[in-house]
Order: sequence, then structure tokens, then C-alpha cells
Amino acid sequence: MSILDKYFSGLPAAQIQLLHSLKGHYEEWNSRINLISRRDMIHFEERHLLFSLAVARLIPFRPGSRIIDVGTGGGFPGLPLAIIFPECSFVLLDSVCKKILAVERIVSLLGLTNITTLCMRAERHRASYDYILGRAVSSLPLFISQTKHLLITGKHAPAANGYLYLGGGEMHVPGIKTGHIREFSLSSEFEEPYFETKKLVYINYKALTFNNINNKTQKRSN
Repeated sequence: MSILDKYFSGLPAAQIQLLHSLKGHYEEWNSRINLISRRDMIHFEERHLLFSLAVARLIPFRPGSRIIDVGTGGGFPGLPLAIIFPECSFVLLDSVCKKILAVERIVSLLGLTNITTLCMRAERHRASYDYILGRAVSSLPLFISQTKHLLITGKHAPAANGYLYLGGGEMHVPGIKTGHIREFSLSSEFEEPYFETKKLVYINYKALTFNNINNKTQKRSN
């Protein structure tokens, strides 16, 4: 039994097949361009697929949701989540064009029609999304300050619009009202040792005080 079958056995067979096919595509492209760390390929399903799909276990998206994965790199977490949520639309954005071109090719080979790829910096992008995804892109306050213009308000059960950020260690964000930020320890979802320090942070958009975030981020960079 693969690690995907262990935790996502209830998925439709077509989705499981697509997820299983990803490793072969990434092995091929990683031989041409460093999409992900080459030493991580042996742990591909655990450290890339399963880590990305933690979002689906904890906060599933409602059909019709618009999601952007900022700093997607090799397509994580957005690409696996787009397979799980075919009725949602995903934008995978990164400033490294050679990575985006490779991800675009993988998306095409998989036949996924709910993904758009963009090569640009998030600060220059102008569009509106229900959720913003990130995976260890930068410090969380900096990530929010650079992407806050992309997020719209509203309700998309089971969680209000906001940020979903995957990472490890301390991910404190100043200027957030009590009760509007949640940390999910992934060790409670997955038993593999890799997830002992990993977490998913959900931040409700309406809880953020962006002036505080901007001020503190600027002070740290001076």
C-alpha cells in the first residue's frame, strides 16, 4: 500500500491514478530542471504530495472556490489539490519562469483543465481569490503583506476566505485577533516522523490588521 492509499483510500480511482502518476512526471522533469530538491525525490509522496494534501484533510474547498498558490515552485501544494478539487479553479504563480513552464507542461500531460499558471511576482498580479496558499515561501507576515491585495472577503464553508500556509516551526503573525488564526499540527493527521514539526496555519482574512503586519515586516528588513 502506498502512502496515498493509506490516507486517501476514499478518493475516486481516477484521482488516485493521477496522483500516483505525478512521481513519474516529476522524475522526468527533475532530470532537466531542479523543480524540487533531487534528494527529496525518494520521499516525493510523503514530503510533496502528502504534505500538500494535508489542506484537503483539514479544510476542504467548496465547489466554485478560486484559489491561488503563491510561490508554487514545482507546483506544490496547488497541483495535487487541483486534482482533489476538480470543481475549483487554481492559479499556480511563481517568479521563476522555467519552473512555471515545466509545471505547465505537467498540467497539460495530466489533462487538468482547472489550473492556470502564471510567471510573475505576486505583488504585480491583479485578481481576486477566495483562498491564498503557500508552502514555506517566506516568513508568514511577509507573505501576507505581499499578497493581501489578492484576497476577497466572503464565506466559503467550512472556513471563511483566508490564508492556508504550510510550514514548520514558529509561524507567528502580529496583528491578528484572538480566535481568528488556527494552527493544525500535521502529526495528528499523519503518523510519519517527517510531520512531527509540520503544521497548517489558517488565517481568516477579516482577522488581519495589515498595517501592523506591514510595519513590523518593514522594521525587520531595515
